[in-house]
Amino acid sequence: MEQEPARTSPAMKRARPSPPQAHHAADAEDRLSALDDATLHAILARVPLRDAAATTALSRRWPRVFATLPRLLLRAATFNRRDFPDEGNEDYCEDTMPWMGALRRVLDARAAPVAAFEIDFKYMGLYDDWFFGYTECYDLPSPVYSCKTLTSLYLFNWRLRVPGRITGLRALRSLRLHGVTATDDDLRRFISRCSAMEHLEIFNIHKARNIVIRAPCLETLLIYSYRPLCVSVKKAPRLDKVRLKQYSNN
Repeated sequence: MEQEPARTSPAMKRARPSPPQAHHAADAEDRLSALDDATLHAILARVPLRDAAATTALSRRWPRVFATLPRLLLRAATFNRRDFPDEGNEDYCEDTMPWMGALRRVLDARAAPVAAFEIDFKYMGLYDDWFFGYTECYDLPSPVYSCKTLTSLYLFNWRLRVPGRITGLRALRSLRLHGVTATDDDLRRFISRCSAMEHLEIFNIHKARNIVIRAPCLETLLIYSYRPLCVSVKKAPRLDKVRLKQYSNN
């Protein structure tokens, strides 16, 4: 009896490999980076200010995102150490000096005006003196930059916006800057213009971080700061007395 030849089964189709799935973490990172600043501001507004500040380490973009955050909410425990045993009590401040130092650093790094500054303290009367010195800061009037007879100048809580062309300040011999706000470049140009200056005192400069001094007649230099500064004396052959002091927040 003849047997029928075995029927071969049709060739099995090879299954196509599924496309690799994107990593969820990468997708989340890409989506987050694609968000506009307004959306990121809305997200950061929902986390404690200390945690929002920590995002500045994520990438080059994030420091500006935090520096333009329109709303700042402060509580007594905002700048406590993360391991401080406050048991979730937002009305307890670990130490007032580090608190004020942290607030100053946040404000000095601002790249845009604060639209809403909220202070949520249960016992505000205990902390009202923390904000001493936070008064409104005005631009230094332009005639000061063109004054040719001024020999002594004391500025408290002014903002320097040095014009492109300065015609005065050559006769200035003593300059004291207290609580002044200035960029590195404005401060450098202002000091360099005072070629006859013999005494320079800088107390708690805001915004500027790199102080460059060119003053051929300078004899006394006093700098007091609540935060680290980079001070470079480029030209001061007559410099005789220097005092640099950083106030500790510990």
